[in-house]
Amino acid sequence: MSQLSTAMDCNEPEHIRARRSRITGAASEGASIRSLPSSSSCKWGSDKLAGLAAFQDTEAGYLAISPYVARLREQVGSTRLLLPSVTAIVYGPLGEILLVRQRDGNVWSTPGGSVEIDESPIDAVVRETWEETGLLVKPEALIGVFGGPSFVIRYAGGDETQYVMSVFECSVTSGRMTNESDEVTACRFVSEIEFRALDVSEWTKEVLPLCYSRPRRPIVGAVTWVPPNSSPSLSSG
Repeated sequence: MSQLSTAMDCNEPEHIRARRSRITGAASEGASIRSLPSSSSCKWGSDKLAGLAAFQDTEAGYLAISPYVARLREQVGSTRLLLPSVTAIVYGPLGEILLVRQRDGNVWSTPGGSVEIDESPIDAVVRETWEETGLLVKPEALIGVFGGPSFVIRYAGGDETQYVMSVFECSVTSGRMTNESDEVTACRFVSEIEFRALDVSEWTKEVLPLCYSRPRRPIVGAVTWVPPNSSPSLSSG
């Protein structure tokens, strides 16, 4: 039995099984396996993951990536990719925000990930949140679109990705929160005070302080670009 079929037979949570099915299904349509772990273990916990179509080499072992990104990596190697992504801001009853601890790097961030081919950002944030937390959410509002140097992720294997991130406020409609998935090792609501003391992803230091204030309108950051050779008076006006 192949590693792919072995992993699909494991007794794992529904949202993890769905993620495996989605990625391996895409692989059967032409995506190659970029880096397949040698172990055929069925564990989806701390062991290197088996049974997925493509993997990112990380400090935690191998992390599943989409077949689309795997195909890009075959062409450009570890060169920085610019990718669209989404993240969910789910508030608790006291204004806390739902955070997940990433398996790669053991840092905290919000649920989210890359937008897949032919997928809308709205669908992506619902899918990613469900896959990482076991919760089905409803996007309620766009908080803002973010990007820049703080949104560059450098993986242990040398790959580099810069994300343009659409951030959505979401409410929970159903599901049961899990403490572990193939990408995260913990999931819980965190207050703003506790957030300041956690080891977090660099980009969250820019985004989450804005989100804890519960903005009622989309956040538009300050413009730093000016036309080349423009005068100070023109750029400030």
